[in-house]
Amino acid sequence: MGDFGYVVNMDTAMSSGCIFADVGPDNKIGEGSIALARAVGIPSDPKGEGTTDQMIYVVFTDTSQGWPVDKKYIDSHSNQLFEQWGGMERLRREMY
Repeated sequence: MGDFGYVVNMDTAMSSGCIFADVGPDNKIGEGSIALARAVGIPSDPKGEGTTDQMIYVVFTDTSQGWPVDKKYIDSHSNQLFEQWGGMERLRREMY
């Protein structure tokens, strides 16, 4: 809980940093926030059914810094971690 991540919607090419603050059953990643849904271009209605868009989640393990963490810092730190990891170039290489 609290690790930073980066989410890429491969259908819209929209992306956003995030923090993993929810856990779901073993076969699900959990829920994203309304703000994250909007940032990656998917429906943000919490009563909706989600999306069929191809979503890629990159998790930076052992990066939790405790709470609270504001959205501006989540965005900047997640972006920094993603770029250090190799960014979209590495993501494309790993996926295809």
